[in-house]
Amino acid sequence: MNILKTCHRFLFIDINASHICPTRVLFAPALELHNDIVKFGAGFVSEATLKAGVKAFIAANGHFDGIIITPPVSLYEQTPYTTNHKFFRKFLACQFPLAHLNYTPTILQELRDLKGKIPLISLFFESDLHDLTPAHITQLQETSDYYIGLGPDLWKPLSEMPNVRDEPFGKGATNYYWEFVHDKQHLFASIPQHCVDESEFCTTPITTRPLDWSVIGMNYVARRAAANALKNIGVKLTENANSRDFMGV
Repeated sequence: MNILKTCHRFLFIDINASHICPTRVLFAPALELHNDIVKFGAGFVSEATLKAGVKAFIAANGHFDGIIITPPVSLYEQTPYTTNHKFFRKFLACQFPLAHLNYTPTILQELRDLKGKIPLISLFFESDLHDLTPAHITQLQETSDYYIGLGPDLWKPLSEMPNVRDEPFGKGATNYYWEFVHDKQHLFASIPQHCVDESEFCTTPITTRPLDWSVIGMNYVARRAAANALKNIGVKLTENANSRDFMGV
């Protein structure tokens, strides 16, 4: 994906939202080290600009070498985002009125119109890809030319991930993403899904910390097992709590 190797000007289509894991907000700053990044989307521009659309924004802001799209946009029509904006309130700190999300289907249609005229690049950070459907795949192919995220070297079929069935989302897990990345591997920049921010490092001496271990985050099976194992040997730890949910809101 040579377009990312030299300095370019990108239109970055996203929503202005964050959560405790910093992954979703770190890719744009990383790109800004060597590129000119202009952001478009709910919380980044006014409602009037959203309503005018992507094409009008491009016309008013000059040439772009490519458009980068994040999952809250690229997967919008195929997720709970469309019918239940409370999903955003639960997991993200949104810096915009949720009603502004209603412009996303129009953005997607404009991306379809722009395909073939300007490179379209989809990010897969922050996404749970186990439960993608054929509708997800179709939409991604209609609105993207290239992909950045977990490629074929970092993903396995369900037959090689038996523990997925034990997860809360396990019943809906599919192989559609695995099939997609193998079919489109020549269009993938395969990199690990999570970024680490300096805010995740604690410099407090271990001897003065009130708890020995922290096991917070989504309640994956392995994480629950680790927490239970620590508690069984008398280790003090902190797990998910209402305070963490509050910070996520």
